[in-house]
Amino acid sequence: MMIGPSKSGKKAPPGTSLTELRVGETVVVEGMVGEWTVRRTRSGEVFVKAPLHMGDGASVWCVWWQARSAPQPGHRIRVRGEVQFYDGNVELHVRETTLLFDDRPTALEQRLLRFYIACLEAEQMRELEFALADGGRQFVLLEAGEERVITGEATWTDLPEDPQLTQWLSRRLLAGRAEQVFVGYPVVAGNRDRNGVPSKVLSPFFYVPVEIERSASGILRVLPETSLPELNVFALELLGMSREERVGFVEAIEELEEIQTASSARARMEAWLNILMAEGLVEPDFCLVPEHLGPLKDGVSNTCIIYTGERGPIIRNLIEDLEELSTLPADELRRGPLGVLMGAIPALAPPPAEPHPTIIPTNLTQDRAITSAFSAPLTVVTGPPGTGKSQLIVNAVASAVVREEKVCFASKNNQAVDVIFERLAAVSDEPVPIRAGTTKYRGNIALTNSTRACPS
Repeated sequence: MMIGPSKSGKKAPPGTSLTELRVGETVVVEGMVGEWTVRRTRSGEVFVKAPLHMGDGASVWCVWWQARSAPQPGHRIRVRGEVQFYDGNVELHVRETTLLFDDRPTALEQRLLRFYIACLEAEQMRELEFALADGGRQFVLLEAGEERVITGEATWTDLPEDPQLTQWLSRRLLAGRAEQVFVGYPVVAGNRDRNGVPSKVLSPFFYVPVEIERSASGILRVLPETSLPELNVFALELLGMSREERVGFVEAIEELEEIQTASSARARMEAWLNILMAEGLVEPDFCLVPEHLGPLKDGVSNTCIIYTGERGPIIRNLIEDLEELSTLPADELRRGPLGVLMGAIPALAPPPAEPHPTIIPTNLTQDRAITSAFSAPLTVVTGPPGTGKSQLIVNAVASAVVREEKVCFASKNNQAVDVIFERLAAVSDEPVPIRAGTTKYRGNIALTNSTRACPS
C-alpha cells in the first residue's frame, strides 16, 4: 500500500511506502477502523489504539490520545498524523480525523432505525435532565447527610427526615405504580438551551430505580431494584462532550479493567470520575464523599437527587440493540419484522379465528389476533387501556404452552409484566414462568428452578 507524506495536512500523491517514512513526518491516510484496544498512559489518561485497514491487505496502527475522539470500529475515515515507531511497529499518532461517508444511498430501513435511535435518545435525555426551576416537583435534592442507596448495600435504606423530601415521597406513595422513583448520585449541573431559552439544568451521573415504603415506625425508606447503578451517558454532554465523542468514549472506558473489575458500585463510580479528571472534564479537587453530601454547583457535585421517571436502563439497552441492527445489510433487515413494516414482506390480512385454548373469556377480534400471532411473521395489536390486550396476551401464552412452545414476553415497564404474571398465576400453578429484569426479580429464578426440580 502506498501513501504520501504531507506537511500541510492535505493528502499527497501516492509514491512512498509507510515504512519508508521518517519518524515525525506527517501523513494522511484513508481506511476502515478495526477493533479497538483501550489503554492508559502512566499518568492515567485513556487512549485508543486501533488498526486502520487501508485495502490490499495493508494496515497501520493508529493512536488517538484522546479516547473520546476515536472513531467507531467499522467507520471509514481519513486521518492526519505523525509517524512513530513503537515496539518494532509503525504507528500513526493521529492529530485529525475525518469521517468518510459511503456514496451509496442508505437503505430506508437503516435510516428508519437511526431516526428511531435519535428519538429514543432525545426522549431519554429529557427524562434524565431537569431544569433547576422544577425542583420540588420532578425532583428533590439532598445536599446534606449521607448517600447510602447507591454506594451502600442493596437493602432497605432509611431516608433523612427532611420535610420537603417527606412530602415529596408521600405523594409518590399515593401515586403507587403510576410513577417510578429513582435515586441519582453524584449530580452534574450545566447549561442547556431548552426551547430556545438558556436554562440551568442538572442530571444524575449514576442512578438506580427504587421502591418506596413507610416502615412500621413511620420512616420512609427505599430499596434499590438493582445493585449496579446505571451510568447516565447524557450527563457527559453537560460536562462538554459531544454526542460523537460520548459514544466512543463510553465504550472505551467500559472496557478498562478497573471499570470491569470494580469491587463495588462506589469503586466503579470513583474509577469513572478519576478518568474524567484525567481528561479535564471534572475538577481535579472533586471528591466523592457519600458520607457527607454537599451543595449543588456547576460541574459534578457531591449531591444526591431523588426524581421520578417512566423508564430505566432498558432504553439504553434498546438503543444499543438498534445501533447494532442498523449496521446490518438492508437485505437482512428486510427478512425480519422490519420488512413487514416497510412493505418488503407483504402484510397478510388477519386470518379467520381458529379454536385455541383460553383461560380468560375472549371476543372474536382477540381470537383472530391470537390466530395471527401463530401464523404470521409479525402481528401488531393496538388499543386504548381496558380493551383486552392483557387478556389476549395471557391467552396467547396459554396457547403456546399447549403447543409446547416457549414464549418471551417483554415490556418497557415492570407493571405490565406483573399483570400478566398475576393472571397466569391465578389460573394455574404450571408452567412456572421465569421472571427476568431487576435484581428482585432475578433473585427468584433459582427458586423457580428449584420448585420445578422438586415439586411438592
